[in-house]
Amino acid sequence: METAKKKTIFLVSDSTVQSYPRSMAPQCGWGQLLVKYMTTGAYRVYHSENSSFANAVTYETDTVKIDNRAMAGRGARNYLAEGRFDDCLAAMREDDWLLIQFGHNDAYKAKPERFCEPEEFGKILWESYITPAREHGVHPVLVTPIAMREFDEDMICRPSFNEYRLAMLKLGKERNIPVIDLGLLTADFNTKLGPEKCKHIY
Repeated sequence: METAKKKTIFLVSDSTVQSYPRSMAPQCGWGQLLVKYMTTGAYRVYHSENSSFANAVTYETDTVKIDNRAMAGRGARNYLAEGRFDDCLAAMREDDWLLIQFGHNDAYKAKPERFCEPEEFGKILWESYITPAREHGVHPVLVTPIAMREFDEDMICRPSFNEYRLAMLKLGKERNIPVIDLGLLTADFNTKLGPEKCKHIY
């Protein structure tokens, strides 16, 4: 298949998704591992040709490209303010896909450039991410923030940043947007492993 005909999956998010250099291994974001579930063969890894941001990394298989634009310390607000999503939009083509995961940094009140209330969070996602993506003919998918390694007295890991997770679920239901509830999935996975055994994945 010619590269020009391949669909691209764009990832916009924070440190839990971003790609890290080999020197930082085993630290990695899930965005740099996603390609391993897309192919059993070889794939290319290179800086995203159409991005002005150094952290943008593309993983290309025979059938699909994954363009990881996630960056540490970013929430929905400051990702926009830095022009990162505009950079992403400029590279999108009709029928591409966009996975959006924020919530970790949006809840951090000590950093006003990141923080936004859960009610505003949903509005920003709808107006500044989903609507422009759909106008480009791109298929947006919301991804709830992965769970932190935090357990209650019953050794149960609950979804983290739950107000932001619920805002995403609500938005998905109201606007007919697919939602991957990764927050719940990762919390359940942590619970099954237990607080000690899940240390290695954090």
